[in-house]
Amino acid sequence: MVYSPPVGHPSRQIDETTAAMWHERRFTDASFICGSSEFLVHRAVLCVKSRVFLSMFELGMRESGECKVVIEDAPPDVVEAVLYHTYTGLVSSSCDP
Repeated sequence: MVYSPPVGHPSRQIDETTAAMWHERRFTDASFICGSSEFLVHRAVLCVKSRVFLSMFELGMRESGECKVVIEDAPPDVVEAVLYHTYTGLVSSSCDP
């Protein structure tokens, strides 16, 4: 079962806003490169939603200077699904149950 906050709950409103940012891809400031796929992202969204991304972009790691994350050990559809979930709080319908 997937938890979904009730309508009007602040976390749901944030997810709706960041979901719109995921779909529109305006004002992106970083990218994830996986194979021949590139996913444009907003560092602020990722850092608010994930301590791992916060550490990656904030603590002087290579990604903080380059604003680019290269992933070589996962398929592009998995990377996209993780990013989609980070932005929306949902699991893509294209993922296996």
